Amino acid sequence: MAGPRKRRGFTLIEVLVAAILVAFMLVASYQLFARTLLHHAHNTYVQRAVSICHGLSETLRVLDGLAPNLEADCAAGDIGACRRRDQVVRALTSHQSQTAAALPDGSLSTTRGGDGRLRITLSWSSGAPLTPGLYRMEIVP
Repeated sequence: MAGPRKRRGFTLIEVLVAAILVAFMLVASYQLFARTLLHHAHNTYVQRAVSICHGLSETLRVLDGLAPNLEADCAAGDIGACRRRDQVVRALTSHQSQTAAALPDGSLSTTRGGDGRLRITLSWSSGAPLTPGLYRMEIVP
């Protein structure tokens, strides 16, 4: 009469269950990793946008480009105002090219509201549909 057999190793069902669990964990880890990379890329673009907008605002402050009557003063014959206006135009052009180089499909626009505030809007195409690429900044003269 033979004695009870000792159990060695795993059954096929135990191996399959373990493989399925490992596969689910790998898929979840991949999704988490992909989402993390997407958010990192978006945050990098936001940091670039903030840097460009702040650089433009400081340049405009130095050039006195925030003065709401700069265009009118130039039209009235003020040579200093015309020089500052030309410098402001060059600064805007420079920052627009910076935006185009630093952000995918980046565009920069400035508008002046009736309250005298300068609004800088910077937009770009972010890779994710849930995170639009838009940054706005208002400068008080």
